[in-house]
Amino acid sequence: MASNGKLPKGWTESRIDEVADVSISSVDKKSVEGQRSVRLCNYMDVWKNPYIHHGLDFMEATASEIEIDRFSLAPGDVLLTKDSETKEEIAEPSVVWEKIDNLILGYHLALVRPHAAVTDGPFLAAQLRIPEFRSQFIRAASGATRYGLSMDTVCGAKVWLPPYELQTKISGIIRSIDEAIEATRAVIEPTRRLKTALLQDLLTNGLPGQHKKFNTSKRGLSFPESWEHLPLGQVAEFQNGKAFPSSDYDQGTVPLLRPGNLHISGRVMWDAGHTTTVPDSYLDSASDYIVRSNELVMNLTAQSLEDDFLGRVCWTHNTEECCLLNQRLARFRAINCNLRFLYWTFKGPAFRDHVSRLPSGSKVQHLYNADLESFYVPLPDPGEQQKIAQVLDSAEEREQQEHSYLERLFATKSALSQGLLTGRIPVKGGK
Repeated sequence: MASNGKLPKGWTESRIDEVADVSISSVDKKSVEGQRSVRLCNYMDVWKNPYIHHGLDFMEATASEIEIDRFSLAPGDVLLTKDSETKEEIAEPSVVWEKIDNLILGYHLALVRPHAAVTDGPFLAAQLRIPEFRSQFIRAASGATRYGLSMDTVCGAKVWLPPYELQTKISGIIRSIDEAIEATRAVIEPTRRLKTALLQDLLTNGLPGQHKKFNTSKRGLSFPESWEHLPLGQVAEFQNGKAFPSSDYDQGTVPLLRPGNLHISGRVMWDAGHTTTVPDSYLDSASDYIVRSNELVMNLTAQSLEDDFLGRVCWTHNTEECCLLNQRLARFRAINCNLRFLYWTFKGPAFRDHVSRLPSGSKVQHLYNADLESFYVPLPDPGEQQKIAQVLDSAEEREQQEHSYLERLFATKSALSQGLLTGRIPVKGGK
């Protein structure tokens, strides 16, 4: 039995080869003279996309007439990644959502073609994606440096099927959530691009219509003539963190802020399962390294200058009341500027350009105090600082709202899928 639960009333347990035809593709990416031109649905097309549709960029290749006859794809076909470098990536399913002319299945993939009016392809693909059923393939995958599934393993895997009309209703519910996910992603990307454009424009040109004269820096960046350029040390005070003995980790209740807690969203994120702590006594002995709400923290180390993790800055408005600062981080408090404006300056073109021009290290890149002190902050008057920060804050809030909504959609899909595809959440009727 594929699932640890009880088979729902009216559902049947079957082997895949009892409800679908299974074949393993042998079509490689080579183009052979004399063969017909085709579009190839490759491994990454399946691995990245739960639905195969017209919008994907398929590879041009050739195939023999026999291959075209055996592996041409049709709506409802379920595709599985047959081979993978890790067991966890094996048997990732996708379903062909619409008719795509001249599309055939590529190498390292399995084709599962459901029997008409017996098995709904979108239902089958969705069921094989949840852990209760996908775990069959992960357990059976064999190999040393690369894992693969045999034909017998794919054919013999168990699935649970309700009546056909109920399958289509369940897959329709899941598809509606997937459509909401796709629509939200389509909103997030232009929202992100708008924020990036605003960041570039406002931090180099200032508020629209407010400045007529501009100066160009030695590095080609333009700034309003009226803006000051002050060393970072005159704009904010900063404090490097402390190296706490690893033997003391998790020996107390005081959270230790580490580079991994700095999320790309600009927020401090604590691990859901485990937060590193140190003894409570450190609050007294290391008082200089206490971080409180409404401060900035920056990551000082990364593997390369190309990695935007170096110099990543986060706002501690959503952190614990206080925590201690890891030695690979620095804390900033404003002296002569709006702290939110400084946050955006660290994300903006002038600072990122400054970081990119630092000397490369052999293994680990590091921002030293001298690197920070040599950065000159392009600084408008306090009123313009506040207005620029407010505009950028609004753009970031919109993007984060969309990301939060997307996370809720994924959580909803996960919970509903587990219940609907195993019969734990009953659905009445068919179409």
